Amino acid sequence: LNWSPFQGSNVGTMAIGWGSGGSFFPYLIDPLQAIREVVGTENVIPVLDGDWNLPAAEAAAASADVAIVFINVMSGEECCFPCRLDVPGCTYPIDNNPKQFGDRMNMSAQHNGDNLINAVASRNPNTIVVMHLTGQILMPWSNNDNVKAILHAAIPGQESGHSLTDILFGYVNPSGRLVYTIAQQQSDYPAQVLTEWAPRPGAPQVDYSEGLNVDYRWFDTNNIQPLYEFGFGLSYTTFVYSNIRVSGYADPTPDGKDSSVVIYTITASILNNGTRDGEEVAQLYIGFPPALGEPPRVLRGFDKQMIGAGRSYVATFNLTSIDLSVWDIPTSKWVLNAGQYVAYVGPSSRKLPLSATFWLGPIPTSTTTAFSATTAVFSATTAGNLAETTSQLAAHVTTTANLYATSSVASSTLARSTSTTYHAAVTGGFITATTGEPRPDPDIYSKVGLTWPDGDVSNLW
Repeated sequence: LNWSPFQGSNVGTMAIGWGSGGSFFPYLIDPLQAIREVVGTENVIPVLDGDWNLPAAEAAAASADVAIVFINVMSGEECCFPCRLDVPGCTYPIDNNPKQFGDRMNMSAQHNGDNLINAVASRNPNTIVVMHLTGQILMPWSNNDNVKAILHAAIPGQESGHSLTDILFGYVNPSGRLVYTIAQQQSDYPAQVLTEWAPRPGAPQVDYSEGLNVDYRWFDTNNIQPLYEFGFGLSYTTFVYSNIRVSGYADPTPDGKDSSVVIYTITASILNNGTRDGEEVAQLYIGFPPALGEPPRVLRGFDKQMIGAGRSYVATFNLTSIDLSVWDIPTSKWVLNAGQYVAYVGPSSRKLPLSATFWLGPIPTSTTTAFSATTAVFSATTAGNLAETTSQLAAHVTTTANLYATSSVASSTLARSTSTTYHAAVTGGFITATTGEPRPDPDIYSKVGLTWPDGDVSNLW
């Protein structure tokens, strides 16, 4: 147990951070206790002094069926800085470094953790690493063939041990997701760790030159491949994403209007095609028009749902005007901008199997407009074609079916002349985007004063 004032040390299992907001547990179930409850005391060989005693750790690993290595990355504030050595209990510097009592000096595992993992893995082909972390860490051992599993346990609280055994022994299907990016090397991050403590008034200057490109946005903008991306997480089952659909209406105005009003809705189907029930966390990212200078993709929602084995779920994301707005410095307002946007849906920031384009405002008039077989976009281009489109909407529904029939693969495109009638009559922009077979939308009919037909409408398309 990490026992000292304000939890201000790094000794024993790490289930809570430290600092002025620290607290104490009424009890703590540590990992060793919980594992013994499952497999029995006689089946566990603890090596509690193995941080630096690598031969002892190797010897225990060699005789075990499975080796579990626990590593810590602790940090805090106020309690154990060099200027506070007078505080009782602040006597455990990290990694035997007399300067490192509080915040982290690097991004490596503390207490010789990296060497400990490699030593154990060299003697046991079924090594599991459990990480108790307060932030990102470098993982040079992650590609070791003998490291069969890595569990990011973070700072789990008083039921630490039971939560660990629930995952390790399969009682619970994990569904956690990384809230930050773990890089392959320290130089991949936009900011570097300050290794020297500087008391005021000599505090170091930190310039946030990355701007909006924080965490995963930095990696995406600079095409840096992470080790584990933002939003990453594993499960004991598997999920398949399909059928993205975007629907809504938006007429850009000088400001974002009421941020509580939903202007677009994105849906996607998720199938659990494994043999176990499990929770999936579907994530929505938006790509803004490049001219706006936003990051390539920005998280705008997530939908976590328990899905039974063999069953499907439709994830739904509602976007308000503020979700699609950009901060305008001259006016100090959130502003909606006309243009083409992209909705991406998937299980992490780097695994986004679904995408669909949509527009804010009128689609620009041009000689031809390409239509993808997997994404149908309908929009009135100007107020002037409203009457024409209204009178010819029925013809549009029937004739377009024949056009789409000529495009049987997703990569095929269809060109339409702007003088023809392939418009939905909604001034300002109405969109419907879907993968698979495009279908008419009842809202298009109602917005132009027509009645949606009763009964089976499949023959319309």
